[in-house]
Amino acid sequence: MEKLFLSVIFVLLVATSNQLSAQEYAVFKTKGAPVLAIKNTTKPIKKGAVFSEGNLILKAKDTVILLDTKGLMYQLDQAKKYTVSEVKEYQKDEDKEGLSKKYFSYVWKQINDKNRTKNHTGNVYREGIMDFLITPLDSTAIAANEINFVWNENTEETYTYFFLKNKRNNTMVKIKTEGTSITLYQNNSLLVKGESYAWGIAYEKYPDFNRVKFNSFDYLNQFQEEERSKDYFIVIEELKSNGFSSEEIDESLCEYFQFCR
Repeated sequence: MEKLFLSVIFVLLVATSNQLSAQEYAVFKTKGAPVLAIKNTTKPIKKGAVFSEGNLILKAKDTVILLDTKGLMYQLDQAKKYTVSEVKEYQKDEDKEGLSKKYFSYVWKQINDKNRTKNHTGNVYREGIMDFLITPLDSTAIAANEINFVWNENTEETYTYFFLKNKRNNTMVKIKTEGTSITLYQNNSLLVKGESYAWGIAYEKYPDFNRVKFNSFDYLNQFQEEERSKDYFIVIEELKSNGFSSEEIDESLCEYFQFCR
């Protein structure tokens, strides 16, 4: 009986050890020049990275804000070296609302997913169709007066054909470019607030659109923007209380919640 009890304890200890070693924290904000040290290498650590091994090294006036899978927030702001297992000692906002935790848990997942796929220059969308599109992401809501469309470079092609489709009237605009981005501005014909669009790229002048990946987005008017902002009131207030500037809040809403205003 004693041997069985000791065996159970050993299994629990191993499971707990594995769980701790597998802990991953998403870097949500940095200030200053914190670095990540893993074995004999050090590199700067920025927003959007994952801290799961090694040590975070902070100097005076450096700050790192981390999120865990539950949506809990941790702030490191002392000049010292931090291990992964020490992060839990620096939790913020223990009384954070459940909905707020849900939002930030979603951010944690977004950051982790991006880190797993960030080295892919072209991902397979479906049936061999390559997805080179970067931003705006699919199903984004945009309120800004200008939109920057960005895609990955295809080194085998000189020209790229950019397509913008109005989903309501099914009209299509085509623009030829040599770059990997194009910026369009709100006007009365090409981009109209209150409309829904889809955008994509191809390397042929007259492509088979069944084989072109399109990302959809809603171009919000003022009323739609105000209504969408209400959906993220808790997130906005939470970020304000943690020292995020208006610009940083807008960046976070756009990057993680696909609401770009």
